[in-house]
Amino acid sequence: MAKIKLDPMFNGLSGKYGGVIFRQRPDGTTIVSRAPAKSTKEPSPAQLAHQQRFKKAAAYAKKALEDPEIRAHYEEAARKMEITPYAAAMSDYLKSIPK
Repeated sequence: MAKIKLDPMFNGLSGKYGGVIFRQRPDGTTIVSRAPAKSTKEPSPAQLAHQQRFKKAAAYAKKALEDPEIRAHYEEAARKMEITPYAAAMSDYLKSIPK
């Protein structure tokens, strides 16, 4: 994985181009990585269970960020962790719910 600081002309570059993914971090750096390969295998029961947990976490994060008080909490946590408020809410949910 490469971390690069792009010329201002390319500021905000994100997305997929060919087999490469560009991600913009909150601190302004851009992460460049290979796109993951899609598996052709059927997911295991454990993988399906994890996918369900992740869907619930995403729904929680979306709902939590609609509330101004909760959003302020996650914005503060996100600043400390250098991630987005959405990622902070997802992390909070996934850490608080047993597997």
